[in-house]
Amino acid sequence: GTATVELSRETRTFRFVYSGNFAGDFSNIKITQASYLEITTDEIDFGVIEEGNSAPNKSIKIDYSAIENNLTASVSTEVFSIDKTNIASADCSYGTTALNVSFKPTQLGIFSDEIAFSNGTTVVVKGEYSRRINTELRIVNDKYTSIGLAWDKVPDATAYRIVNNTTGLSYLV
Repeated sequence: GTATVELSRETRTFRFVYSGNFAGDFSNIKITQASYLEITTDEIDFGVIEEGNSAPNKSIKIDYSAIENNLTASVSTEVFSIDKTNIASADCSYGTTALNVSFKPTQLGIFSDEIAFSNGTTVVVKGEYSRRINTELRIVNDKYTSIGLAWDKVPDATAYRIVNNTTGLSYLV
């Protein structure tokens, strides 16, 4: 008879055991390399970077083994960049690699793109480059479940982002 046994990636040894009081032999044993591709995240958020500052690079961990085709990656905007485009080859290799991603905006704005992998997987990348404005924020209405805020117009502003420092949630108005 035949049997197929799938082993986890962590399996390092296994043994064949006879059972009962008969002996036999094992022949035509075929062990094949596992095939997998794991990308650790589906989104990278650089958050809000203030004008004049730079964003630290972030990385994506990629584990792979016996992939069918060469794995490549690309990003379409110049605001985001990756440190390599050839990730892994289809020569029955295996391993772990890191793909470093940078966010280098040259103008103010909210940016979003996707890192596209040749196997169809995508990772969303986003970040905001904004000007820090020192303006006085005033509370105009304070209720139990809500708060009203007011501020003076900021020259050239097309939107305002309000951030709740307790929850980390932000709101674009």
